[in-house]
Amino acid sequence: MLETLPTEITLSILSYFTLREVHTFQLVHSSWDAIIRSNEASVYLDVAINHGFVRPNESLEEAHWTAREDGTDGAASWRELCE
Repeated sequence: MLETLPTEITLSILSYFTLREVHTFQLVHSSWDAIIRSNEASVYLDVAINHGFVRPNESLEEAHWTAREDGTDGAASWRELCE
């Protein structure tokens, strides 16, 4: 089924899942893993926005300035920021 959806739709769907669920999708099916890996920055940026880690249109550099006290400061990628 995943292969029949346009990539944009798949990425939109993924953005509503938690970080743990995204990781689970990667472990469960190789096609999910391939899509997530090839679109990693987009997937994790959308997760960060939808789960309140950052504001829409905020750059990774700006996110460093507004990093939460829970250790999100200093992330080198959107994935690191979400983790």
